[in-house]
Amino acid sequence: PEGVAEYNPVTNTSQQRVTGIYPHYVYTMAEHNNRLYCSTEQNVFISNDEGNTWQLAGVPQTGVTDFQFSGDTIMGVTDNYLITSFDNGSTWSFTTLYCHTNIPFKTIEYENGKIYVNSDSIKYSTDFGATWYALPTLPDSTNGGTHYDKDGVIELFNHRLYAVNNNGYIFRYDETATKWDILFKAPAAEHYELYTLGNALVASGYHQLWVTYNDGATWQRPAMQGLPPQTTPHNLTTVNGLWLGTCENYAVYASADSGNTWSPFYIGTPPFRASKRGGLAILNNKLFAGTHYQSVWKYEGSFEIPTGIKTLTHANLLVYPNPTDNLLYIQLPENTGIASTLTIYNSNGVLVISQPATTYLTTVNTSQLPAGLYPGSVNSNSGISRFKFIVTR
Repeated sequence: PEGVAEYNPVTNTSQQRVTGIYPHYVYTMAEHNNRLYCSTEQNVFISNDEGNTWQLAGVPQTGVTDFQFSGDTIMGVTDNYLITSFDNGSTWSFTTLYCHTNIPFKTIEYENGKIYVNSDSIKYSTDFGATWYALPTLPDSTNGGTHYDKDGVIELFNHRLYAVNNNGYIFRYDETATKWDILFKAPAAEHYELYTLGNALVASGYHQLWVTYNDGATWQRPAMQGLPPQTTPHNLTTVNGLWLGTCENYAVYASADSGNTWSPFYIGTPPFRASKRGGLAILNNKLFAGTHYQSVWKYEGSFEIPTGIKTLTHANLLVYPNPTDNLLYIQLPENTGIASTLTIYNSNGVLVISQPATTYLTTVNTSQLPAGLYPGSVNSNSGISRFKFIVTR
């Protein structure tokens, strides 16, 4: 259905709240001047009331994959165009990037009157796209030549421009020498991204995080404990000292120690499905997530890492021990019908356990489940009781 779904952390439910934005794939989300901006594969939407209602932004070119802001100036980049507004989105214009190769997800950076865009090369403009200049091609240390990866991204950090490509090379541009320096070669991984998180520059790749606190002089790999196996958080953002990122399809994880340990912040179930590109945005102490063909979701809970998982989502339903590493006991409410079905899913929304719950105390063997957080439910004639538990190893 058309609409925006809102998650209620108290009842652990979500519901459609308003219409005005269709269930498209979200390319990117951003917040600026107390507004939310959401770009889908077909249009750009603006919300002035924390996501309750959305309006078409009226942009001249759709498919925006990244935004930048400065005062009342808004900049967005599409596959072939730069769109700009100088009056906080009231009117828009566009200029052509003149790309020889289509780059599906461009990134844009802006500082001190200079716009940087990753295209078939990394370009910059000092007149909002009227003229473009190409920076030198990224070096390739493997053969002494040059290399540019269309899936790479750029990031401004401490007033200097950085780039990463899909081979794991991280570069920094030297304005004085007009050349790129190779800072670091991370182990090969797919889909590398760069994020500024406070005083840290973070490179996120497939199964890997790398962090620098000294402008790329040294890099370290956080332990990343607590995440599901073979996963890495994407769409990273920070609030109140927490690092937040989407992990797998249905989860947002949080870290309070710079990526070394992670805890589940929100584990959803379909239709919530996070997108690797959709982004997280924070507005007025609320978290918004762009999703995979399910538009925008809003979380209004506190920005704190849970110290335990609430298991009492139905009167008198008990789940213990939680966390568990072997057996899990589920004590059903006395008014639960005897003919009950117990179902448990993993963080990807895949059914991992389904068994009858024919007594008021049901035992579940979790010894074969990987470490992680699992949502479950008991379905009976009296309704559905939902719960969550953690498996540790």
